Amino acid sequence: MKLFSTQKEIAIHVVFWIIYLLGYFITLNSDSKILYQVESVDLFSVTFLLTTISTFYFNYFVVLKTSFKSHKLLPILLGFIVIFAYFIFCRYFLEEVVALHLFGTSNYFEGTSLPYYILDNIHWASTPILASSALWIIINFIRTLQNQVVITEEKKQAEIQFLKSQINPHFIFNTLNNIYSLVVSKSEKSLDAIEKLS
Repeated sequence: MKLFSTQKEIAIHVVFWIIYLLGYFITLNSDSKILYQVESVDLFSVTFLLTTISTFYFNYFVVLKTSFKSHKLLPILLGFIVIFAYFIFCRYFLEEVVALHLFGTSNYFEGTSLPYYILDNIHWASTPILASSALWIIINFIRTLQNQVVITEEKKQAEIQFLKSQINPHFIFNTLNNIYSLVVSKSEKSLDAIEKLS
């Protein structure tokens, strides 16, 4: 059985990002002449996209692997807290520190309260975190099922080999006994039986 390959996993990621980016940069237009409109790319759409992608893959490759190992609720909840905090920190660092330092502008208004900033970014972080979690869970579920099938198949093959190893000595012993009795009775079939055995 062919296991779920890395190439298939990469292909799923590529399809996901194509769909996501199309939705991110292309929106429906209320104007009846043009159905779709390409959104303009500005500094904060790029910083948000960088934060989204880094959060998606930090969650996919680091947080989920460590938090789901134990299959207990507390590490999973801690993992979600860590990944939401990661998104908030990355976005704050890129938009309120780096952008302010390099371009003299920040995304949020001056005087934005910390609770508002955190709640607003929990909302924006939900998409990449839930998408990467769903993708990771589905792919790992498929791989787990495939591994169980492979283990079951290997177990069956081992049992068959064990049975064959048990049967073969009995078969040879019985055949030799039959040939011995043919030789003792000086039967003409004894030569044929020896030839067939060989």
